[in-house]
Amino acid sequence: MGACNETNFVIRSAASGVDRMGRPPIGTKAMSNAERARRFRLGLSKEPVPTKLQRARMDIAELRKEVKRLDDRVRKLEERSK
Repeated sequence: MGACNETNFVIRSAASGVDRMGRPPIGTKAMSNAERARRFRLGLSKEPVPTKLQRARMDIAELRKEVKRLDDRVRKLEERSK
């Protein structure tokens, strides 16, 4: 194993037993530059960003409206053909 100082240190992976250089990751994976930029831009937005669940609920509501509209159209066409 290497010397440990302010600029250079070695991390031994418990799983593989391999030494690697650099900063240890935060959690399982360090944040990429793309993730960092996305989080920063989300912080700049003026209105809250909907979560995945909220977006799914909005999509479902739109689809239900579309189904209702199409059902009404089918009903009208069926009445016209009688």
